[in-house]
Amino acid sequence: MLLRIHRQNKPLVNGNVYLSFIFALYYNRTKEDTRMFRILIAEDDPSTARLLCAIVKRAGYEPLIAADGVQALEMLDHNHIDLLLCDVMMPRMDGFTLTRTIRESGSMLPILMLTAKDMPQDKHMGFIVGTDDYMTKPPDRQELVPVSYTHLRAHETRGNIV
Repeated sequence: MLLRIHRQNKPLVNGNVYLSFIFALYYNRTKEDTRMFRILIAEDDPSTARLLCAIVKRAGYEPLIAADGVQALEMLDHNHIDLLLCDVMMPRMDGFTLTRTIRESGSMLPILMLTAKDMPQDKHMGFIVGTDDYMTKPPDRQELVPVSYTHLRAHETRGNIV
């Protein structure tokens, strides 16, 4: 993968740094780096699911949406998924239970929890059950895209994506 570092003589604003980073990662892919990753979004709120879907599509990935943890497990059984974006508070099966179930099955699928639960004990619980990263809502596209890409590449490098 080609990663270009942008340098400027004046100090960069936070948003410009991220935009440069996103540009370097997503618009300079090499031929061997063009496989479209499939991201499962487990989110019960329709408007948040649509927003996450738009962010994932804009980054060049294929999004799939599950309305709760039970549906997410069904989709994981029937689809190749490269990364899971998971809410915590969902009906039928919450994100903590979903993550624990996936880890107990032996899967090393990258999981990013994206939730409104921002208390330290919630974040701690997320890592205990096996999430790879924990981010709070509302989703920040400038953070979500590079973090997702980092986990996808690390997982692929370990040889877990076929």
